[in-house]
Amino acid sequence: MPAAKPFRLKLADGRTYEGAKFADGFVVVHHPDHPNICTVAISLDALTADQPEGHWLHGATASWYR
Repeated sequence: MPAAKPFRLKLADGRTYEGAKFADGFVVVHHPDHPNICTVAISLDALTADQPEGHWLHGATASWYR
């Protein structure tokens, strides 16, 4: 099984969260302000799609590590 692919999620307010995409497509994002909390979604698109203004993910963009 391939390894998870790491990415950086930049929030609209300038904070940066770290995450990983797994082979089956689901993603996990770690919340650095809350060490024991992660968000899990079925895909990166699903994680960031259609979030209302004011939501912590509104306007977030992902970039992949090389």
